[in-house]
This record gives sequence, C-alpha cells and structure tokens, in this order.
Amino acid sequence: MLALILTAIVLVIVLIMFVFNRKNLMEKPKKYRLIWAGVILAPAALFWLGYESSILSFNMQTRTWEATPGVIVQSAVSGERAIHPAITVQYEIGDISQSFTTDLFAPGFGVRSNRRDQAEKLVAQYQAGDTVTVYVNPRNLLQARIHPGPAWNNYLRTGLAMIFTGLGFWLILVSLARRKPKVTFQQ
Repeated sequence: MLALILTAIVLVIVLIMFVFNRKNLMEKPKKYRLIWAGVILAPAALFWLGYESSILSFNMQTRTWEATPGVIVQSAVSGERAIHPAITVQYEIGDISQSFTTDLFAPGFGVRSNRRDQAEKLVAQYQAGDTVTVYVNPRNLLQARIHPGPAWNNYLRTGLAMIFTGLGFWLILVSLARRKPKVTFQQ
C-alpha cells in the first residue's frame, strides 16, 4: 500500500513538472533526457522501495511471533543449478501438526562451489531429528520460521531501492538546476 501511495505522489509531481515545462520538453528532448531518465526511474524506484519496506516491516514483526518446539524431519542439499539447503521442519500448534521447508535465506548467488559449501554447512547444523524453536504467526498458523526477523537480503534490497530512488530524484533536480535563466538586456 505504501508503494502505491509513494508512486502516486511522484506521478503527480512529474505531471505538474511536465505541465509547466511542456514546451521546453517537446522542443528540445535531448536537452532534457536526464529529466526523462529521472521521471522514469523515480516512480519505479519508489514503488520498489515501498514494496521492499513492506516486506522488511513484515519480517520485523516475525520477532513477536509465538515460539513452539519443532523437529527437523529432513535436511538435505537441493538443486543442481540453484544449490540451496532444503530443511523440512514439523511443529504442532494445539491439535494441528504442520510442516514447512526452508532454505534459511541462504544466498542464491556466487560461485557454484561456494553455494554448495554454504548449503552443506547449514545442513550440517540442522540435522534430521534435531529439535528447534519454531516461531509461528499467531494470526496465520501456517506461517512459521526457524529464525525470526529480517534476513540480510531484506536490508540489501531496501538499501538498493533507496539508492535508486535518490538517483531518480537527483537526475531530476540536477537537470532542473542546469537550466539557465533567460537573460534580458535593458538599455
């Protein structure tokens, strides 16, 4: 929701800017290409920032979820190209028994041997039969995690969205600042 609100605000600002500079933008499009780049980048980056902020906020809320004991049912390295750990955890809430599979937010990039090493280390830490603490969403008992809170990639994506948002506004502002005022000579 935040993403849509931020995008709408930027689009209104862009439309106002376009209305006031319509003549210049149409007559000299090359001169104003940085403005156009900023006009395209700023709303897209703001939408991305709002989306990532909502995911980060949700992941922060996982710290307040209810803790319950769980058992690791299966732990293995999975995938041929996208190598990752696949850890299946079973837990009980009341009379209901649930299970989920997690990759523990292992990085999906890097050299293949490095991904395999990371996956094998995580699988070695979480062996089948081990008991773990499972954090369950009290509003939706099907949502559960081993590690509450945001992962490293949530901060990375939010930071990148902030950088691109700033870059979009910077392009617009620099382009507007470069405009030279008309000089009139009076005699």
